[in-house]
Amino acid sequence: MKAKYNLKREKLIFTIIITVLVLSSSLIINKILFSNKAYSSDRVYEMVYVKQNDTIWDIAIKYNKSDRDNRQVVDEIRHLNNLQYRYIQPGDLIKVPVN
Repeated sequence: MKAKYNLKREKLIFTIIITVLVLSSSLIINKILFSNKAYSSDRVYEMVYVKQNDTIWDIAIKYNKSDRDNRQVVDEIRHLNNLQYRYIQPGDLIKVPVN
């Protein structure tokens, strides 16, 4: 009788531990996947016309008002505008994060 009780108790403890691990793992994964500020829905954007001699880097520096690394802003501009390369031309209209 005592052996059955211990076995049930061990199964219960094991089940609780596994459940806690799965829940905490899913919370961590959720935080990693959906808290990326670079593509957050609360970000404000501005449409900018590219001028002669503008580069994505120059535009990123000009409009980056936060403490984000300019390389992140350049990557976000490329992502937002589906730019495979870092080349832009005068007259292009691009979406730029401003906060």
